[in-house]
Amino acid sequence: MNGCSNIKLFGRGILDDQGDFHRARTGGGEVGTTFISADQNSGSANVVFEDFIIRNPSIYTCIVFDTLSWRIRNLKLVSSFAYGNRDGIDPHNAQHLIVDDCFLMVNDDAFAYSTIRDGIDADITVKNCVMYNTGFRIGPWIGNNTRNFTAENCDRIKGPKGWGACFDIYAGGSLSDVRFRNMRIEDSGAQLIYMISNWNDYYAGQKNGSMDNIRFENMSVEHLTSDNASLGIDAS
Repeated sequence: MNGCSNIKLFGRGILDDQGDFHRARTGGGEVGTTFISADQNSGSANVVFEDFIIRNPSIYTCIVFDTLSWRIRNLKLVSSFAYGNRDGIDPHNAQHLIVDDCFLMVNDDAFAYSTIRDGIDADITVKNCVMYNTGFRIGPWIGNNTRNFTAENCDRIKGPKGWGACFDIYAGGSLSDVRFRNMRIEDSGAQLIYMISNWNDYYAGQKNGSMDNIRFENMSVEHLTSDNASLGIDAS
């Protein structure tokens, strides 16, 4: 999607990446490219995806950078659970994004947002979605003064693997104005909420950040199956 603008891809249909077939040819390892992609400085704006199914991606379903005013509506992302490292929607540095009425059955983060730039007013809304197996992740790469993310009226259904927390926030920079509203969790698994204000990895190095105005409103959890279920908030 590099350089693409004013495009709408829609219709009742299935896009099948045949990921299991391609991975079998390499002994089960990663193969292929991200199904929907846009590189850094993509310049992609005013793009709409609507009403179709993406099935069995080879690796990730959607990893995009620097998009503006994208709309993703009524998409169903269906991944195989035989292979990990399979995110749903990863819109890094995105601004003015709406994800609405989607079904995300994936083997890793259903929705993951990071920034590698400072001063991003994300203006992102994720609403009316169902996450099967996984949930939300913000970070770990967060530029200073990253702000304005809202998720509301979503359901998380615990799938066959269901690892990790339902809400992961790793702020390697300053993050503010994040809202989760009217969220229904079938089973939180190991942790419901995990928040940590520092991050250290091979790509980003040691990052120490901060969080402000992170709100969880009207949350419900059906039941817990793990003795270790917790909020898991790290205030460091």
